Amino acid sequence: MKYVAFALLSITLAATAQTLLKMVAMTAQVPLAVLKDFRFYIGGMLLLCAFGTWMIAASRLSFSQIIPMNALTIVLAGAIGIWLFKETVSKPMLLAYALILIGVTILSLTKS
Repeated sequence: MKYVAFALLSITLAATAQTLLKMVAMTAQVPLAVLKDFRFYIGGMLLLCAFGTWMIAASRLSFSQIIPMNALTIVLAGAIGIWLFKETVSKPMLLAYALILIGVTILSLTKS
């Protein structure tokens, strides 16, 4: 269970990093302007931390267990987009998120 927590932490860190990088990209007038924004560097450091925690989880969890968990990034990023960026959500999107959550839950409860 400890290594599942590392995988979930990695997913959270990656989604947070992607959110920061999206914010930087939205405000940059010129592509190189991102280099002056501290959020760019924090996002990069969070991605490195996400990679590290993912490697810890991958060292102990089965491949068939950890890879489907990666799909949770889609759900988390979608929720962040709806909440923070005021993106619109449709019924098919909600259904897709629900199916991902159900699928990952079933796979995590299945012994491999």
